[in-house]
Amino acid sequence: MKRSWIENRDDHEMRFRAIYDFLHKASVIYGKPEILVSRRGEYFYAPDSHLIAIGDKLSIISSLHELGHHLLGSSELEACRFSVHLFKQVFPKAYAKLTWDGHMLKK
Repeated sequence: MKRSWIENRDDHEMRFRAIYDFLHKASVIYGKPEILVSRRGEYFYAPDSHLIAIGDKLSIISSLHELGHHLLGSSELEACRFSVHLFKQVFPKAYAKLTWDGHMLKK
């Protein structure tokens, strides 16, 4: 049986926690300041507070994009390159199912 990304609330919590843990560990590995991760309605990065906001709809690639801002700065191009490259390397089958819509990857 194929599982969806979010099947129930417990699964949602588990997936949020996995993203949260990954973002923290990646920040340490790259030697960057500790980040704050918070649930918000939208995804964004606040550089003054090192806050990565996670949107209501959990997305690995959106989380990687905001991590790209934390690691590389304000450039949208660099954050996009970072997130897409990493996603493509780690999830090649999922990447193959996505299509470009402007600057965004969508199912």
